[in-house]
Amino acid sequence: MYEVGGNWEDKIFADRLFLFNMISIIEKEDDAFDEPALYRAITYYIAVSRGGSSCFGDKDLNKG
Repeated sequence: MYEVGGNWEDKIFADRLFLFNMISIIEKEDDAFDEPALYRAITYYIAVSRGGSSCFGDKDLNKG
């Protein structure tokens, strides 16, 4: 989704879908709740959502 880009709302949607997909994979892989993996997924989501704007395919988001 980052390659396609879009507006600010598209970036927020892409970031949240990224988190949802990571959590879905964690739940599918383990029968037991995997707290360390969930913590890493949330940490990665925060890093991407806060620092990934320059990689998102929208030139307007990359100004400033």
